[in-house]
Amino acid sequence: MNTLNRRFYKHAAKDYGLGRSKVAAPIRHTRKWLLGVGLLALASGLILDTSLTHLPATPSLVENDANALQPLKINQPAIEFLSPESDTLVTIATQTLVDINTPPQKTPEGVGAALASNLTAPVVSKPAVTVPVVTPAKPIPSKRAVNVAIKRGDTVAKIFEKQGFDATLLHDIMDNKSARSALTKIHPGQTLKFTINPTNELIGLEYNINELERLVIDVKNGQAKANLVKRDVEELLTFAKATIDDSLFMASEREGIDHNITLELARIFGWDIDFALDIHRGDTFSVIYEDRYIDGQRSTPGDIIAAEFVNQGKVYRAIRYESPTGQVDYYTPEGHSMRKAFIRTPVEFARVSSKFNPHRRHPILHTIRAHKGVDYAAATGTPVRATSDGVIAAANTQKGYGKVIEIQHGKNYSTLYAHLNGYAKGITKGTTVKQGQIIGYVGMTGMATGPHLHYEFRVNGVHKDPLTVELPNSDPIHAKHKPQFLAHVSDVLEQLSNYQNVELAQVSDNPLTPAEQDA
Repeated sequence: MNTLNRRFYKHAAKDYGLGRSKVAAPIRHTRKWLLGVGLLALASGLILDTSLTHLPATPSLVENDANALQPLKINQPAIEFLSPESDTLVTIATQTLVDINTPPQKTPEGVGAALASNLTAPVVSKPAVTVPVVTPAKPIPSKRAVNVAIKRGDTVAKIFEKQGFDATLLHDIMDNKSARSALTKIHPGQTLKFTINPTNELIGLEYNINELERLVIDVKNGQAKANLVKRDVEELLTFAKATIDDSLFMASEREGIDHNITLELARIFGWDIDFALDIHRGDTFSVIYEDRYIDGQRSTPGDIIAAEFVNQGKVYRAIRYESPTGQVDYYTPEGHSMRKAFIRTPVEFARVSSKFNPHRRHPILHTIRAHKGVDYAAATGTPVRATSDGVIAAANTQKGYGKVIEIQHGKNYSTLYAHLNGYAKGITKGTTVKQGQIIGYVGMTGMATGPHLHYEFRVNGVHKDPLTVELPNSDPIHAKHKPQFLAHVSDVLEQLSNYQNVELAQVSDNPLTPAEQDA
């Protein structure tokens, strides 16, 4: 190397930390100095360790790293390598500086020397290779569930066809008695849960028949196996008692009695007590019923076992009894059926707005005109129920009464329902109806000052007061079952009495203060 090259190498080496002598870079030597820089870069590239060629995919300089070389303001191309002290990418330029009037930027003293001591092997230049990133494919599930909501008009056969399942498999499923009994009685709003394999073949079916029973069907090798699974139910006898201050439902709610129990209580005593007219403040009721827990969770309560209602001082008692023939009903302690041939009111919990009165002044005509029935004030659209089994004798519009339904109950009894807003589906002349069946809806058609139901009760064609007429009873306990029934009644009434005595004792131990009594 001649003297001139040594001088320029010395200049470049000092600026990159590879020499010790302090050398200035006068402007007149700029071009020669740059030539030396290029030679230095080429010489460095030949001795780089091959292990330094493994660079990060997206390298970057750390500006505040004291051990890293500071970047020069240069144009590419350049030679790049990693600093062994800080793993930071180092760039050595091989072309012209941007500003030739500015002295080259210097790196921290000693860094270049440290680099030089580690540059031992030549660099082999290779083209960049892009390695594609392969995202692992998600595993295909071995099975999947499809929930199908049952709609009006649906059958299992239609659902199977729509889902593309084999009709032969459905025939195999329906050969099972439990499956056939459940799947032929599906209802809108329920759900069928199908389990399907990756080839869209049915391998399972579940159907919740009710809250207690579930149908489970497994399909293997094209063969269906059905099982009826019954949930674990625990029934506990529960006693409740309430005093009425305002209404039956509000009294029940205060005592935490389930709404369904209150409704059933009203139905049991509905033949004897008019809950729209007869309820008074101070009336009380007691009830023993089944509190049910399904899989440890409280569920809809079961049946009422016994109940007592004290209405204006008169005591009514009802006992649930299942005869040896399987017939279940509620009876008085003497064995008379609580179920009368007629229920007392055709509209549940409505208000009596006008009573039976042969001398009433008509509110529209303003003349003395007999009111031959009872008016029940209720909102338009409130359901109206048949008070007994019978046949529709008329379902038409009559002058003054508006839309009317008349029912004939055997030879001696008939009822009339007037001012209706409309008729229930299927109610036409000649239709047979059952006690409690919805036949129409409250309205104000005809001569009416507001929405209400006008109800009449006739015996052999003569109008009777529906609120006081003596209603015929249903059949009592059969004589041959009477001894067994009376033994059952004795046990139940004793149980009811014990509950009431305990309740009374608890009240006596915790008497109310005068302020609480006034409240």
